[in-house]
Amino acid sequence: MEKVLITGGAGFIGRFVTDELLRRGHQIRVLDALIPQVHGETASRPDTLNKDAEFIHGDIRDADAVARALKGVDSVIHLAAEVGVGQSMLTPPRPSSSTSAACCSTGICATCSRS
Repeated sequence: MEKVLITGGAGFIGRFVTDELLRRGHQIRVLDALIPQVHGETASRPDTLNKDAEFIHGDIRDADAVARALKGVDSVIHLAAEVGVGQSMLTPPRPSSSTSAACCSTGICATCSRS
């Protein structure tokens, strides 16, 4: 049975991917920062996230969180991203949010290759 990490797995698309992979017999670990503009100010594990998925509250820009999330994982589905352009125009940038998704993806790949 393959263990899959889904970054951004608590989001709209990630929840559906999680459900489908669990249905196919995979073990799922979700890494999500639960950004307040999406999940609310008192964000905790979303009730809509499948109970059979392991959940880690963390940010892909945090190398330690990524390393923890990758332990024992066979593959990664990288869905973590900043919220849409309209939201970003209304909400000030979060610390380090100028780091592009490409840089974070590169960091995840680099961490994977060291594992």
